Amino acid sequence: MKRLFILLCAAVFILGFASCKKCTTCEIRKLDGTVEASYDEFCGSKKDIDDFKKSLEAKKELFLGANGQVICTEK
Repeated sequence: MKRLFILLCAAVFILGFASCKKCTTCEIRKLDGTVEASYDEFCGSKKDIDDFKKSLEAKKELFLGANGQVICTEK
């Protein structure tokens, strides 16, 4: 019984860390450093954050083309 309890606790612990939320804040900047757009903190799984960054890259391409960059800071 003790062994089952320990295994169950270990599984919960591992799953808890596997689904940790991460947060990031991002800006779209022109190449001269001027901030074109600033976004509030976005939190989610690693996949959610990667999708968010991809959407910002698409917006940057649409409005600035190669004359801009997406800068994100993860917390």
